[in-house]
Amino acid sequence: MENQKVIPVFFSSDDNYAPFLSVAIESIKKNSSDKYLYNIIVLSEELSNSSKELLLRQEKENLKINFVNLSDKIKEHKVELEKTLRDYYTVSIFYRMFIANAFPEYDKAIYIDADIVLLDDIAKLYEVDLGDNLVGAVSDRVVLSSDIFIRYTEEVVGTKKGDYFNSGVLVMNLKGFRNQQIEEKFIKTLKKYNFLTVAPDQDYLNFFCLGKVKYLGDEWNFMPSVSGEVHSGIKLIHYNMFAKPWLYKGITLEEHFWHYAYFTELYSKLKLKRQLYDAVKMENDLKSNEKLLTTAKEITDSKQKFISA
Repeated sequence: MENQKVIPVFFSSDDNYAPFLSVAIESIKKNSSDKYLYNIIVLSEELSNSSKELLLRQEKENLKINFVNLSDKIKEHKVELEKTLRDYYTVSIFYRMFIANAFPEYDKAIYIDADIVLLDDIAKLYEVDLGDNLVGAVSDRVVLSSDIFIRYTEEVVGTKKGDYFNSGVLVMNLKGFRNQQIEEKFIKTLKKYNFLTVAPDQDYLNFFCLGKVKYLGDEWNFMPSVSGEVHSGIKLIHYNMFAKPWLYKGITLEEHFWHYAYFTELYSKLKLKRQLYDAVKMENDLKSNEKLLTTAKEITDSKQKFISA
């Protein structure tokens, strides 16, 4: 066991997302290899002891779970961070910007959102050769599905069509982040400009990683929210946007979420959650999606943009 290679995997979560994080961890565990030690690091300001105990019961000999509170790390920047937020977002979405400096023991790591399931060993994602790039990521297919979003990423963030990546699944070159002082540049930009954004953390990451991205195949971040088309070889499913199988029936590839959910302690509660998700909440989701497009257009037509920073 002493010769096992460590695979650091970062999540951020609160109590609301702990059940879905449990499913994500279960999928990592079921696809793990004895060759590696999987170090799951959950970043959170507010995670109850009961949620922590739930997750810790999923540990095994080569999969360990640790909880890290970053509140002290970000408290002096919290006011500026909160100004960029809208709708349901919380400051926790920015945690990935602070990982490199907060964990100097790691030169490389994976960051993934909790609304995912793995269909393959996550160690294979970690082993991707980043070269001199800051991140390994997948082009955001939600952006590519909308002319409004494409214009936003080109004219506001400054990325070329198809180059804007989704920040929900990242292989991070933490050494590169430190060497290029990405956290420091992020804080400086945040305090000076404080841009209104469509996807706060994602926009900033795309801006600071321009020209330093290793683009991965869709199989490592397949997003059912934008297409019912399924190709072979999918390794990671990302139930992003409103494509949540615990809320909606008929989501593409939802069977994989329920397969791993079955092995967790909250399977029955997750099933009940979907039964109780009513038409009013679904209508609110639709309105939120429409608002997102409106916001993207308004920001694109405004004068204050990343590209002019």
